[in-house]
Amino acid sequence: MTIRAVLFDLGGTLLHYVEPYANFLTANVAGLTAMHGFLQRAGYVLPPVEAFSAAVGQFARETHHRLEAAGRGGCVDITFRAALRQIDLEVADHDWPGALWCYYGAIQRFVYPIAGDARRVLHTLDAAGLKLGLISNTWWNAQLHDADLGRAGLLEFLPRRIYSSSLGYVKPGAEIFAAGLAALECAPHEAVYVGDRLLIDVAGAQAAGMRGVLVELDHRAEQADHVRADARLRRLEELPAVIAGWQGVGS
Repeated sequence: MTIRAVLFDLGGTLLHYVEPYANFLTANVAGLTAMHGFLQRAGYVLPPVEAFSAAVGQFARETHHRLEAAGRGGCVDITFRAALRQIDLEVADHDWPGALWCYYGAIQRFVYPIAGDARRVLHTLDAAGLKLGLISNTWWNAQLHDADLGRAGLLEFLPRRIYSSSLGYVKPGAEIFAAGLAALECAPHEAVYVGDRLLIDVAGAQAAGMRGVLVELDHRAEQADHVRADARLRRLEELPAVIAGWQGVGS
């Protein structure tokens, strides 16, 4: 069957977020430290930065774990504000965008390019007439990720982007893959999903009726006896040739 669309994961596939050069806790503390500084300058009475970061971070982790266990997504924009109320800190509406901007600005240094040329891969697939899109699990807001994709020169090739923080569902659940397929107006058997996680990306896509492609990362080995990727790539640049080899097979 002819392939009409390719959907991508974001972190670890098109850009690195935190891994492999740092960890999420480090990035989150950097962001919360910047938020603490903004709120302090705005005149709020705050606990010490270490206690502030620990309390907000813990509340967010517990909240997100509960949501994820239920197959649901969320965004730190909402979670952090709820966390601040738990420590008796009510941030005024006019101050909240600035506090968030400081948080997101601080974590920009934890976004890294992947090895190889992701832009060339997307350009090649786009030139071949394939519809391209993105499905990403994230607790950060869509505007942050769109800006990251824009700086990397990737945004123009990904007109349809589904973020769990906006949709409210996470991979490997069927809802988020269905949203991606609907956005590209294609049937599951016409689509390929490319990601760096076997259980979340490959198995989730295959359960939705798509082909699942794994991008292997040197810093993290993905193994699961019950999940077999339709293709495993050492570098993203191998993808166009794999898809070209599938085109028309079985049609």
